[in-house]
Amino acid sequence: MIGQRELELQASGEDTARFVASGVLLFGSAENVGAVAELLPAHFGYAAQVLDDAPVAYYRFAELAGAHVLADSSGHGADGIVEVGVAFGHPGAGAGMAARFRASDTPRVRVPDRPALRPAQLSIEALLIWSGGDAPQAMVAKPAAYGLSVLADGRVRAEVDTAGVTSTGALIPGEPTHLVVTFDGTAVAVYLNGVVDTVSPVTGDPTAAGDLAIGGGPNPFDGVLDELALYDHPLPEDRVRAHADAVDAELGNLIRNATFGRSRPSPPPPLTGAGVGGLAAAEEWFVWNNPDATTMTELLPTTRPDGRGHMLHVVTTGGLCGLVQTWTAAGAGPAVAEAWVYVVAGAVGLGCGNGGGTSIDAVSTVTGRWEHLVAEAGSTPVDELIPYFGPADGADFYVDFVVVRPLPAAP
Repeated sequence: MIGQRELELQASGEDTARFVASGVLLFGSAENVGAVAELLPAHFGYAAQVLDDAPVAYYRFAELAGAHVLADSSGHGADGIVEVGVAFGHPGAGAGMAARFRASDTPRVRVPDRPALRPAQLSIEALLIWSGGDAPQAMVAKPAAYGLSVLADGRVRAEVDTAGVTSTGALIPGEPTHLVVTFDGTAVAVYLNGVVDTVSPVTGDPTAAGDLAIGGGPNPFDGVLDELALYDHPLPEDRVRAHADAVDAELGNLIRNATFGRSRPSPPPPLTGAGVGGLAAAEEWFVWNNPDATTMTELLPTTRPDGRGHMLHVVTTGGLCGLVQTWTAAGAGPAVAEAWVYVVAGAVGLGCGNGGGTSIDAVSTVTGRWEHLVAEAGSTPVDELIPYFGPADGADFYVDFVVVRPLPAAP
């Protein structure tokens, strides 16, 4: 159990509010607790986030099996014509249903040309699950204007006019991905799961007339397409992040910045002292020292096979010191936490629960390789995760990709 109850913050403003709003970290009157809780970030539905940014076309792929029209949910009437090979009613990359495109069936949805689909600047956004393949596959194609495809090695190819940009990161077959490509008239940016992957100068004219093809082309897409949106402006980076966070929320992950792709504006200093908390190097994450210790964090490119983006490196000189993330309570039900850890020295404990009732329920068993830890909530309602260190003399380890999901209530 986490026994230390004193609090000294080395943070301010919104970060302070998020940090203290937990039973293990918050001390004060009920009135003050409520005031702080109101400052906590609230997740809204993914579709609401998309519509807030005014897409010119938005396809949710929620049609029933056998549908011949793909409805535009933006309100602009840019419905698509389902020509062949699209299987609706498939589990989606988000929380709802989607469409399965099988390359062998030469799938294709055609959206008749209209002025709104000829923007001088643009964004293309989608949730998708790529099935893999040995040739480039077209997800979105508007000849001589713009297009989006996945190459055989999983990298994303974005095209404007005759120019193109290829991502550094790659899609992983079978894994859901939130993908955004933007063009501001001078450069193309590719975002994978809310994190900037590639930005490259591009000049071109994406305003050519012609029908828009979804999932089709000489080499059609093979996989699941979901929540496809087109905009006549480049989405700002903070909005891309908000959309990606909304995906996590809808999929039930209570953790924000789960892949450590977002860093603080400047690296925080090491945290020293007993019963003190401060900022970690990754946004939304914090560090906490129970005994007198020094704890430092840094963001690095991940080394985990199939890892995405970054990992968080943590070194501490004390026991029961490490990372913390808190959120508004998820209700009375239990939850399960998962994290990938790589221990260099010492050991890592993982737990989720409710403030002072949070216990460490899974402990690493090896050093020198990645290990998957799973821990069920020690108390409810669930509002806290702790990747902590057990040994009294501290530990050195890395964390990559953290998930906390509520478990279904018992029948």
